[in-house]
Amino acid sequence: MNKTIFILILLLIFFPCKYLYTQFTYINMCIDIGICLEGIKTKIDGNLVEINEENCKKFNRVWLEETKSCKVK
Repeated sequence: MNKTIFILILLLIFFPCKYLYTQFTYINMCIDIGICLEGIKTKIDGNLVEINEENCKKFNRVWLEETKSCKVK
């Protein structure tokens, strides 16, 4: 019984940490190489925008349909 509860607690800790780490990786990739995935908020030409196809094309950036990302640099 104690082993089951311990495993359950570990899983409850692991999955949110994995999600946060994944989001951190996407944001870091956006800052480092300038390829931002859809849904990330970043500045383009001094304006804070959420990355999506419409905003990418609005600011004359390259939209990558296969990865749903925008080249902002």
